[in-house]
Amino acid sequence: MMGQAKERFIRTSSTFTPPIGTVRAVFISRLKPANSWKRTVRSFSKGTQMLTSVQSSSNRPSRAASQSAKPTPSPKRSGSENPRLSLDLTHLQNSKVFATFHGPFWRYLWGMNLDVVYSDAHLAVLNKPSGLLSVPGRGDDKQDCLISRAQRIWPDALTVHRLDMATSGLVVVARGPAVQRMLSQAFAERKVHKIYEAVVDGSPPEVTPKHVSDPASAEGWQDIQLPLLIDWPNRPKSKVDWAHGKPSHTQWRRKAGPVIEGATRVELHPITGRTHQLRLHMMALGHAIWGDALYASPEVCARAPRLLLHARQLQFHHPLTQEWLSFEMAVPF
Repeated sequence: MMGQAKERFIRTSSTFTPPIGTVRAVFISRLKPANSWKRTVRSFSKGTQMLTSVQSSSNRPSRAASQSAKPTPSPKRSGSENPRLSLDLTHLQNSKVFATFHGPFWRYLWGMNLDVVYSDAHLAVLNKPSGLLSVPGRGDDKQDCLISRAQRIWPDALTVHRLDMATSGLVVVARGPAVQRMLSQAFAERKVHKIYEAVVDGSPPEVTPKHVSDPASAEGWQDIQLPLLIDWPNRPKSKVDWAHGKPSHTQWRRKAGPVIEGATRVELHPITGRTHQLRLHMMALGHAIWGDALYASPEVCARAPRLLLHARQLQFHHPLTQEWLSFEMAVPF
């Protein structure tokens, strides 16, 4: 699949707690040689510049020690020596700072409430929290969404695909209409690989040797194919409609993980991308996803404080460089 393309793999963790403070972009530099780091936060908004400095006190020498000892200048270090301090400020447009952190760890833009997993001049990969819309809805109370937050940082950010409001996980956004067309085509041609993780009610049956007829089945994957249609009288729900529904296809398998009494952890690989496809497919199997307010029974819905569905893995070829990009976001439940 990759051919000669170079692969980039980024794995992240959900254990990071962002520092206290509200900033829009962070520029970190070694301003003083005296045993401490100084973080200078620059926030640009319509030509107004606000500078906020946070001085860390770790390893700070005592006053007596600092008066008796002469400070020793430290050698200059480039940001590339430490991936956590490597910044790409090439996207400086319209008096705004665009900061890109490199390295396999969480990227967080505090003031935007935006989790940036990866970004470059052409696209960005974001981690959407559960409860946040992917695109604006109707009404003033539904204007805060993932794409509007992204556009505060990248004014040319455009939607390529969506996650349900209740679903968390990885989303890619395009920088400009040309990249949006290329990424949308990759999704339409099923060249984008996505893996979701969910906790479903009960215990779905595992694949048995007599059912193994292809490599996917040999790895434990099972197929669900049902015709789905928007249920207009009961929107936003969808439904199984054998007469007028559009084909939908999901592969799923049981996944090892923390034992949850009365539930099973599963991996889901959507081949198509119908509305609420994964939720409907698991409900049709008789194993609804915990916390699903639309398709699960009230008892199953009440077993979790949120929908336990997470877009864990996203893989695709970069539309400009053709580099194979692979991202994985740890499951928060």
